[in-house]
Amino acid sequence: MQPTTTWDNSQTRELNLLPTGTPAAPIQVAPNDTLVNGSPAFEWESVAAATNYELVVYNISTDTVDFSGVYSAGVACNTTPCAVTPSNLVLSSGDYSWLIRAINGGIVGPWSVY
Repeated sequence: MQPTTTWDNSQTRELNLLPTGTPAAPIQVAPNDTLVNGSPAFEWESVAAATNYELVVYNISTDTVDFSGVYSAGVACNTTPCAVTPSNLVLSSGDYSWLIRAINGGIVGPWSVY
């Protein structure tokens, strides 16, 4: 005889499959509007347990990633908010978006919301 059970959709349960120590998504501060300078400074709020941050600049016009870099939290977050100005990034006229995520050792957190 097979055991029987009743399915109950009245309760929602969330199962967190992220590894322990996964850092939260950073909150972007700037730039958040039109840029005058093609070499912008990127600013975000620091995340607990982050050892590094990965920054990606996405070119919406060409549907490509124009820049990607990883920065030490100790260097990028020695001011509030955290900030970097990539020395090898010069943006031409166009539409861009940027994302940042925190890394804790080998554990990579989710991307920021843009």
